[in-house]
Amino acid sequence: GGPIKEGDVRWLTAGQGALVEGLGSPARAHMDPALYRLRVNVPRDLKMSPPRLQRFEARDAPVVALGDCMLRVYAGDVCGVVGPVEPEVDGTQLYVVDGSGQVDLPLDGEATALMLIVRGTCTVDGVVFGANRAFYAPPGEASMQVTLAASTKLVVALALPTTDPVVVGGPFVMTSATEIARAYEDF
Repeated sequence: GGPIKEGDVRWLTAGQGALVEGLGSPARAHMDPALYRLRVNVPRDLKMSPPRLQRFEARDAPVVALGDCMLRVYAGDVCGVVGPVEPEVDGTQLYVVDGSGQVDLPLDGEATALMLIVRGTCTVDGVVFGANRAFYAPPGEASMQVTLAASTKLVVALALPTTDPVVVGGPFVMTSATEIARAYEDF
């Protein structure tokens, strides 16, 4: 897939299985601390779908101004701007906020949001989160007011909660022990 540069995204839906090497390894994380891997569980009906990899460079993601910040939209509809990633699960959003000041982060009232501070600090309700820290917002709000210190970069991921059971077995996330056993057999 070539080198991953700042702002690039590799969006993998593993489905029935995909071997991913290099990304997320302790050695790679030490070499490139700004490289993150986010795993999102997919609904049962997508577990055995064919794997799909989408590759995008930073320039492929549209940018929208929000106060004194810039939002780079990778997936979903954020502030009326649609990112290039085509998520298999409706309601999935991924965007990056870069800047400073008080900002109302756009959220989806039905989705759970995960925020990761890549650089700088982010204050929410008087609580300060520094670089490489994360916090989440449960479903219910359409926005969240945050205060970003100078030159803060924040990754925001949103997904609809699943009602499927979650069973983890090694590198696999399925909905039952039987599915985990089958994944090991197929792998």
